[in-house]
Amino acid sequence: TLGLAGGISAGADLARESGRSTYIVDRTGEEIPVERTLAGYFAEARGAAGSRLLVTAGARVDRIHREGLAGDANPYGARPDMPADTVWSFNPRVSALVYVTPASGSSTTRIRAGFSTGIKPPSAFELSFTDNPALRPEHNRSAEVALEQTLAQGAVHVAATAFSNRYDDLIITVGRTLAGASRYRSDNLSNSRARGVELSAAARGAGHLAGFTIKGGYTWLATEILAADGVSVTGLAPFEVGDRLLRRPGHRGFVDLGFARGGVTAFVAVDGRGETLDVDPSWGLFGGLFDNPGHVSSAAGASWQVARRITIFGRVTNLFDRRYEEIFGFPAPPRRAAGGVRIAAGR
Repeated sequence: TLGLAGGISAGADLARESGRSTYIVDRTGEEIPVERTLAGYFAEARGAAGSRLLVTAGARVDRIHREGLAGDANPYGARPDMPADTVWSFNPRVSALVYVTPASGSSTTRIRAGFSTGIKPPSAFELSFTDNPALRPEHNRSAEVALEQTLAQGAVHVAATAFSNRYDDLIITVGRTLAGASRYRSDNLSNSRARGVELSAAARGAGHLAGFTIKGGYTWLATEILAADGVSVTGLAPFEVGDRLLRRPGHRGFVDLGFARGGVTAFVAVDGRGETLDVDPSWGLFGGLFDNPGHVSSAAGASWQVARRITIFGRVTNLFDRRYEEIFGFPAPPRRAAGGVRIAAGR
């Protein structure tokens, strides 16, 4: 911990995967599994310099081992025999928290920042429909910095966070638009990024307003599909370079009001998001791209503890009976109300 007060922790985890599908077969048509072992080894060090600086630095080493996979006889492009494959990946993570003003004051200003990387191996489906024996995992890099402020002995908290994510080596199907970029049917060629700002605020009441709380947040998100490696197109028809990522709203916000005093609790929640890019639920990307309109939804509820072990409660969702689809093909339920009596049992 750089000679500072702190601690060190380390560990390991192990997972075994076996993916099966009627589409994953060998040359005789017999179903075969895609078997993989994922082992992770990680360590983290935490340090503090006085009361103003907290630092966390760590790393994770992943070992992804896939057993050999027999080829198939797909008439549209046979999958070759894939020998056993092992990938090692080193992924660091570092974060820091700096108190600009003392943490013990009635108001506190602090800055938080962090950076990390990650890895995602190809799925069983992606492996079963490729002729690329060297298909690699996908990678991402994430960074964020935040300014946080507390007031009134912590009764009020506001924060602003800027973040950036970059996704590399995404697996895509190689079409004619990518002629020359790869000799395989699928490859690690696609890239994208997401950047944005998140604002949040929370406050709790005091005096005559004791028991009341309010929370709110807003997120501005800009996503972009980048050109595939080595070419000036995305390779993801019908996407073009600069298009948004699917189902990522550019604007999203919420406000939650709450009350809790004695045996009574109540809440009102409002959530809204802007327009998103989506696809037809039946045809997917083959049906083209569509704009999914934004929406606002709300819910409310309350409870009353009438006795030590008896509570009456009620809740209404989609309070104003809005019609919307968070994802095309999945309509939101209409207004619904539920209520009842909860009886606690025990000593």
